[in-house]
Amino acid sequence: MNMKDSKTRLPVPQYSYRQNIKKEDREVYRRIALIITAFFVILLILWFMGTNFINALGLLSRGTTQSNQNNTQDSDLPLLAPEIEKLPESINLDTITISGQTTSEVKVKLILNTKEIDQVKADSTGAFVFEKVKLIEGLNLIKIVAENSKDEKEESSTTINLDKTKPNLFINNPSDGTIYPVNTKTINVSGTTEPNTVVHVNSFQAVVDQKGSFSLNLPVTAGVNSLDFSSVDAAGNVNNIKLSISVEGSAEPSDVSQ
Repeated sequence: MNMKDSKTRLPVPQYSYRQNIKKEDREVYRRIALIITAFFVILLILWFMGTNFINALGLLSRGTTQSNQNNTQDSDLPLLAPEIEKLPESINLDTITISGQTTSEVKVKLILNTKEIDQVKADSTGAFVFEKVKLIEGLNLIKIVAENSKDEKEESSTTINLDKTKPNLFINNPSDGTIYPVNTKTINVSGTTEPNTVVHVNSFQAVVDQKGSFSLNLPVTAGVNSLDFSSVDAAGNVNNIKLSISVEGSAEPSDVSQ
């Protein structure tokens, strides 16, 4: 018996070219079917949503492009220290508006008396505004911090004083009801107030010295003369005192305001 014939013959695998081709065809058909289905789904969406859907896609695309442009612009521009528009040294209002200029499109923070109270974004020109900022009585420290997309920071600061108290005002001369003799043409008025205030007696301004003292030679006429003293401080607070004096002689009552 031949030894070769005694060995068991292994079956030879049979590969079908036709079967392989059919498998590939099925995969191609499946992909085509998915594409056609997706196409009809898109057509249905466009049918029901119309131009709104297309416009939404356009806005989304433009928004993404604009955002990328803004980020690029922000990162390319040098960060400028904020310039705060000049504020008065003192004010008698509880709230104020703070505005200024810095690099465009950056974050701007408002810190009032060491506490962050608001944050805005500078516009395309670099302008920023904080409205209705509530102050505390006395000195207020205002700090503006600008920050770009690189986390770089620049800051500026200023102060403002909230003062709602009227300035002191005392009249030394004349006393209310004083009577002057006939032919008196002028009288000396004097008093004290706070330094750095503006004092008027009727329409005449008196000079206030560093200690708050003031005096003025005021013209008067015969008869009753009404005197209106006013003292205005830097914050705009006003204190008024009214009195009257008389000059002997016959005349109608008048305000001394020539």
